[in-house]
Amino acid sequence: SESTSRREKPFIGLDIGCGSGYLTVCMGHILASDDSKIYGIDHARELIELSRNNTAKSHQSFLDSGRVAYYEGDGFLGLPEKGPFDFIHVGAAVEEIPEELVNQLTPGGALVIPVGPQGGEQKLVKLTKLSSSSASSDVRKEEIMTVVFSRMNDEPPKSEKEKAQGIAEEMRELYKEGKEITEALQHWQATFKTEHGRKPSAGDMAKDTRIKGLLTRFKDLQREIQKTENTFSKARQEEEKEAA
Repeated sequence: SESTSRREKPFIGLDIGCGSGYLTVCMGHILASDDSKIYGIDHARELIELSRNNTAKSHQSFLDSGRVAYYEGDGFLGLPEKGPFDFIHVGAAVEEIPEELVNQLTPGGALVIPVGPQGGEQKLVKLTKLSSSSASSDVRKEEIMTVVFSRMNDEPPKSEKEKAQGIAEEMRELYKEGKEITEALQHWQATFKTEHGRKPSAGDMAKDTRIKGLLTRFKDLQREIQKTENTFSKARQEEEKEAA
């Protein structure tokens, strides 16, 4: 990729679904020079606050200079007022790539996004915009690898009750995904035992790219479920305050 030190203009990047802010800050280190900007966006107000707080702990200068900034909003819509972007990363899966995000790329800019159904086969896709045209023929598509991501949420809720309902739905999806991964692992283990006459070892699992990916996702999923349960508990409290 083009070195930021040789660029004629500041680098502008967007991290959709910024979560804890970890990757947004990494992008600030790796991709941006001092005069460049990295924006993080998430639909959940609590996650935006978490991102800002985490960034302030060790990279307050990024916030002070505007090198990194966070916004609450609908990731499907991107952040057009801050674009166009040289790079957009999406941290949640979609079944169809939002055209709005492709339109917010600069010529030569890249969009990296997981594509596929919740609980089904997903591919990490890289789209490179070849020109300023919005025509699909002016976009190069590459499939990088098979991945497993949670789905991308719709626009942010307008009330505390809607927020709690949305988080509850997210929890149901996470539980469902956890069950599907568990069943897939059990099926693979049973098939392996039938074919090899023994239970698979940790080494056997590590050699299978798909199983290794599922195990990694399962560990991440457990952390997501814990975090979502905590967020749901706080959302219910806020819902009760709003209704009082």
